[in-house]
Amino acid sequence: MRICFLGDGSMNHVARWVNYFVDRGHECFVVSLEKGRTFKCPFHCVPMPSWLPPFVRYPLSSLLVSSLVRSFKPDLVNALFIPNYGLVAALLGCHPLAVTTMGSDVLIVPKKSKFHMWRTRYVLARSDLVTSDAWMMTEKIVRYGMNPAKVLTVPMGIDPAVFNSDGRAPLSTKEPVLVSSRQLEPLYNISQLLEAAPEILRSVPGARFVVAGTGSEMRKLADMANRLAISEAVSFPGWLKPDELAAVLKKSTVYVSTSTSDSTSVSLLEAMACGVFPVVSNIAGNREWVQDGINGRLFRLGSPTSLAQAVIGALSQPDLVTTAVQKNTEIIQKKALWSDNMALIEDALKMLAS
Repeated sequence: MRICFLGDGSMNHVARWVNYFVDRGHECFVVSLEKGRTFKCPFHCVPMPSWLPPFVRYPLSSLLVSSLVRSFKPDLVNALFIPNYGLVAALLGCHPLAVTTMGSDVLIVPKKSKFHMWRTRYVLARSDLVTSDAWMMTEKIVRYGMNPAKVLTVPMGIDPAVFNSDGRAPLSTKEPVLVSSRQLEPLYNISQLLEAAPEILRSVPGARFVVAGTGSEMRKLADMANRLAISEAVSFPGWLKPDELAAVLKKSTVYVSTSTSDSTSVSLLEAMACGVFPVVSNIAGNREWVQDGINGRLFRLGSPTSLAQAVIGALSQPDLVTTAVQKNTEIIQKKALWSDNMALIEDALKMLAS
């Protein structure tokens, strides 16, 4: 296939998505308003003034994007993220058009205003196929007017060559490492983990916390760790490459996600694949993967005590942790392998292109 991708070239998820199709032998071309450096195919950055607000910048780029798309003559266009590149593709009347949703564009953005809701419905109404990575997100997509027959629900999944339990350290419930690998942004609510840390440390003095990732809240979170007198137990290694993250996960006992919104979290799947016990916020996206007390623990958002008790309770039950890790390995093998799931999406795009 000749596929034209419209997406944020600076995002790792976008590069990973596009490069899958390049590696499969398809002829690909990427158009983005953001710079990108990790693509294995031709990439074009459309120059637009960064000071323009997004709701103006993306529609205004349509004329420039249109000429690039026409010159490439694709068999189909795949736009990633509804509000910006999905809108551009819809305004251009691209067909066949596949729109790849990425979580917040369905779960958060439409709730902001009537305009945001209208824009979401506008893009979906002009899409020939929509991919979703969680059933709870698919339900909302259908609720926003999309024909369910045109929605493909498949999680992105993990690369088992990188994220696996081979050679992992023995699980320690006495001196456990608790790891968070979400971005340091308000959406991911990392402050709740730090607020829960003193209570965890009182019960498990040997616990250590690794808060991986980068973001706008880095300084705020570091200051919070100092204020709570837990800085000696908390490290902030920054963003980790996949192999570096896998190495950290394999030394960890508990994975914590405090996210306030998620569809299927790839970070959660990576942790499960590496044999880390998940303790995650009780939101719909997490409940598709974690059953409380069966293969992980769920805690209440906004309650550091609920998070601390979930962690302490899990660490006091080594048998639960061991059993959950085994269950999660089976879940990943059955439902969350990147190559298997992307093959389903590739087949759907082939049908669309033909």
